[in-house]
Amino acid sequence: MYTNSGIRLYRGLVVHASQSSGDVFVKVPELLGDKEYLTVTKDFLYSDQGGWDVPNEGSQVLVGIEGERARNVYLVSSIKQTSLTTGLLNNPILKSAEERWNVVSAAATGTVDLNTMSSSAWLYTLDALGNWTLNVRGSETITLASLLNINDSITVAFAATQGAIPYYQTGFEIDGNAVTPKWQGSSSPSSGTANGIDVYVFTIIKTASSSFSVLASKTPFA
Repeated sequence: MYTNSGIRLYRGLVVHASQSSGDVFVKVPELLGDKEYLTVTKDFLYSDQGGWDVPNEGSQVLVGIEGERARNVYLVSSIKQTSLTTGLLNNPILKSAEERWNVVSAAATGTVDLNTMSSSAWLYTLDALGNWTLNVRGSETITLASLLNINDSITVAFAATQGAIPYYQTGFEIDGNAVTPKWQGSSSPSSGTANGIDVYVFTIIKTASSSFSVLASKTPFA
């Protein structure tokens, strides 16, 4: 999210758009999770040439939200393909850039779902209860494969808080399908860090329509 002059900017996904009525519904996972959507204010969608100028369903958009109860929802820009890497910036300089973590009061165990549309960096704050498998996806209903173009990548981080009896990650999945990462140092983790935090980082490269190469590392902090 970025705030400017009282307008908050979020990345969203168009789930419905009507050329005839001008109705546009946008999911904003960072704000509402994956089960609700916002209605874009129609006044800002009417074309100078007449008729509604609406984005395609399934496209990513940047929306501006005004007021605590989303009094006005502006469509700031539209990206015509659903990709995490659209909006290409060549040689940008970022000054004091921030990254928003998804901090969750939960314990790592079983299958941990990392939804990249909410954040690419997650911290579980409760002590791990058992070994776990990390499943990276777009959201509950959107696959990571549909968000990445071939030859594009995304890097995600998962930080697991550990107690006196530490655990570690034993499996990795993308969209629920098992993928074997290549680990830094050539060996997958076999233990956790007692009373510390273990940070797992994965660079996921889409090499074909449903194929990925994954480069992984684990760093202990105590």
